[in-house]
Amino acid sequence: MCTLIVTSRVFGDAPLVVAANRDERLDRPSEPPALRALSGRTLLMPLDLQGGGSWLGVNSAGVFAGLTNRFGLPPDPARRSRGSLVPLALQSDTAGEAFRRLRAVEPGAFNRFHLVVADRREAFLVWSDGQDLHPEALPAGVHVITERSLQGGETPRERLLLERVRSLPRDRAPDGAVWRDLLTRHADDPFAGSCVHLPGMAYGTRSSTLLWLRRTGRDALWHAEGPPCRTPYRDLSGMLEGFPSASRTP
Repeated sequence: MCTLIVTSRVFGDAPLVVAANRDERLDRPSEPPALRALSGRTLLMPLDLQGGGSWLGVNSAGVFAGLTNRFGLPPDPARRSRGSLVPLALQSDTAGEAFRRLRAVEPGAFNRFHLVVADRREAFLVWSDGQDLHPEALPAGVHVITERSLQGGETPRERLLLERVRSLPRDRAPDGAVWRDLLTRHADDPFAGSCVHLPGMAYGTRSSTLLWLRRTGRDALWHAEGPPCRTPYRDLSGMLEGFPSASRTP
């Protein structure tokens, strides 16, 4: 996944909102989000059928994890799939616990990555350049993470998305139409847009996911199994209804 927008404690009704596009080879097999059991915890996440693991998900404790690769060197096939870090994080009861799990990871075992973990109370980022691990707490606010973040060769995409989300009213989280508009931006340089189409390279935006974790009321998850510029989102919120609400803030 290559565009990850995380708003942590920004909107009055929804402490955590995520809008994400996954960019990947068009022939890489995967499954859409489904309920999955792991270590006594229920996870809602898609599945990478080639490398195993996932690129994002949420668990029954209200912990979210979202992964991007890091631009630069091609992946080393001798290293473990970084997708296995998402289910590892989602075995946690809180984002803080997930952060502690990830800080213990051996960075040389995985290809380069950025990984955000968050719940309704806090958010964290762990990223690796393939040699060292860089963990940090994220303040309340808007965070845009792509494969080119953190001196990884940023494009205008990150700045434009950040400015647009920061300009939104704070009293109520925007609906799906606003997020879809942000995630369907095209550019002359395909990698500068949030929605990528490179058929000549058999590469592009494969799916899009929107997640709202609210203070009260119904949480929501929408998913488009294809580029969001031409694929309607499906409302998968019913899959979240069995999740407990104990992790919600007052």
